Amino acid sequence: MKTLSGRFGLSDVGMAKACRKSNIPRPPRGYWAKLAAGKKVHRQALPGRGPGMSDEIRIGGSRYGFYYNQSSEEEVLNSSPTPPVFDVPIEQVEEDIEKQFKKVTMPKFPERAHRLIRKLLEADEERRIKYLASRWPSDWDKPLFDEPFEKKTAESSECDFYSA
Repeated sequence: MKTLSGRFGLSDVGMAKACRKSNIPRPPRGYWAKLAAGKKVHRQALPGRGPGMSDEIRIGGSRYGFYYNQSSEEEVLNSSPTPPVFDVPIEQVEEDIEKQFKKVTMPKFPERAHRLIRKLLEADEERRIKYLASRWPSDWDKPLFDEPFEKKTAESSECDFYSA
């Protein structure tokens, strides 16, 4: 790490962080000493890029910096972008993602909902009863989760508390 980090002008800790962020495995302690001594060492394979990971690795520099490419307006207008070429077909990517992420099961709602969500929906039910019983219903007293979509939204927020 010290040798490689010197080439990029940052510390070995900064280089280790860049590797960790990009999911690049680092050799264990003593790896290079064993290799220099001629002993057998295990070399880890580079893992595939995970879903959503960038194909670029940024090392060093300011996190607030930006890349500014000065090119003439004529070059920009006359150049057409080249279509991207992918090494792996989309079907294979979908299959890999399905293997990586297991099926998520949702608990029965509202019986097993988080206590705060249950409390919110119970208060909303009281508002609904009051709203329907009122001779002069006001939008102020209207239930918050009256529409099916809104109930589903309250239901899906339970996902944060009970993820399988």
